[in-house]
Amino acid sequence: MRFLVAFAVFVAAVQSTENADHVSLLQSRVKPASETELETGCISGASLSGWSGWDATMNHVCSAGQVVTRLVSTHDNGREDRVWRLGCSGLCTGVTSGAYWSGWANGWDNNLDYTCPTDYAIVGLYSVHDNGREDRRWQIQCASTTGANVNQGSWSGWVNGWDGWMDYSCPGGTVLTGVHSVHHNGYEDRLWQAKCGSFTQITPSPTPYPTPYPTPSPTPSPTPSPTPYPSPYPTPSPTPSPTLAPTPTPTPFPTPAPTPEPTTTTTTVDTQGLDGSDLDTEVRDESENVHECRNWCYSKKHKNKAWEGTKCTWFACSTCAECTTTTTTPAMPAGRVSYDDDAA
Repeated sequence: MRFLVAFAVFVAAVQSTENADHVSLLQSRVKPASETELETGCISGASLSGWSGWDATMNHVCSAGQVVTRLVSTHDNGREDRVWRLGCSGLCTGVTSGAYWSGWANGWDNNLDYTCPTDYAIVGLYSVHDNGREDRRWQIQCASTTGANVNQGSWSGWVNGWDGWMDYSCPGGTVLTGVHSVHHNGYEDRLWQAKCGSFTQITPSPTPYPTPYPTPSPTPSPTPSPTPYPSPYPTPSPTPSPTLAPTPTPTPFPTPAPTPEPTTTTTTVDTQGLDGSDLDTEVRDESENVHECRNWCYSKKHKNKAWEGTKCTWFACSTCAECTTTTTTPAMPAGRVSYDDDAA
């Protein structure tokens, strides 16, 4: 009698276990969060979604600023379907943008092979099930990882067996960028591979250290040291050195440099009766203080002009014999006497 009672208790316990909620059993197989969450570099956490439904449409998208880093799935031979959970991780950049859906990435019972473009990562999966074909078609959502570089990475190898359990996490510092699967009509299941690419935050170069706060705008370059207070406005350029004290007011403009010393007095000579090249010669001689005897002083053009009081006052004729006998003239600079053929 005791044996029969013990056997009945054992059978009841087994039946109770078999009738337990299937999803609860699946959930017990998932690794603890402490063993699966990614805390490497720019990628943190791996919050899991709830289970999708058997034979039901699956549509799960990570929250803004998150990407997929983990896939969890199990197969049921009675329903010939898989249910799924997705793990989404936060990014140090906190930004994803430009999300798009791939469109159908596979046909019924056909291979699936899809990889997001460079600098994009998977942020969502959409799937529908067909009970006749006992298969799923898939769409993949990719988003740009603004502020970071993501390469497409490499394939993992198969992450599940036929009808088997799957729990795959991308290695530290990487995010899910692609998925690949093949279907088997006998098992009515799919084998899966995952592609994970490295995630690298873009750092400005060079990074200022320490970072100024608040940052001056515009920043002076180079910065004066010590900084004058109050700052002159407008600032003289270049700054005089040494600075005059006190500064003359008003300041002469333009300032002569150097100031002539002693001051000379210019004597004006009457050039009436000169024109053309004769006048040009006389002006040049006066400006250079040259005294000479030009041939044109004896030309027909000036023949009737008096020497004293007229031609002898011209620098160009001042050393002619007619002038030296009547007045004393300053000595002519060596080499400047000219006997050019410019007589009219």
